[in-house]
Amino acid sequence: GIGIAGITGAISLFIALYAFQLLPINFAGAGLLILGIALMVAESFAPSFGVLGVGGLLSFILGSIFLIDSEQTDLRISIPLIAAIALSAALFLIFTLGMIWRTRKKNVVSGEEQIIGSTAIVSDDFNGHGYVLCNGERWAASCSEPLFHGDKVKVKEINGLTLLVNPPHKKE
Repeated sequence: GIGIAGITGAISLFIALYAFQLLPINFAGAGLLILGIALMVAESFAPSFGVLGVGGLLSFILGSIFLIDSEQTDLRISIPLIAAIALSAALFLIFTLGMIWRTRKKNVVSGEEQIIGSTAIVSDDFNGHGYVLCNGERWAASCSEPLFHGDKVKVKEINGLTLLVNPPHKKE
């Protein structure tokens, strides 16, 4: 079955096989499997540049090999199966790290970092406080000198929802 009955049945089956000593599980292998999965999940949340993912993959492979401790080859986990899962995880890890690496090199396209240093155009004459157009948006602006309609100014800082700008003749 699927759902609660299926999950309960699968868990019960494995517990029964272990209890009757028909499924010889090595707890070091089970621990390595759990550690490997935890490290691969942690890789997606922590900026480790692949260290956690590679460690998780190695731990997962070793745990898979050590999991079943038996002389009978029928009870062991198939090496081709372990290799296929490890290769899939490695390819996914490489793909993910490649995407992250390419994303790091892109320019910032939003937020405060993108606005500071950009050029804004004064929409109306003002002395002290007024409005500018920056990246297609109308912002409140503040400047120590009078500005006139059409002046191009540089944004030097953001204070709440007000841009602090440099006059057109001042470079910074």
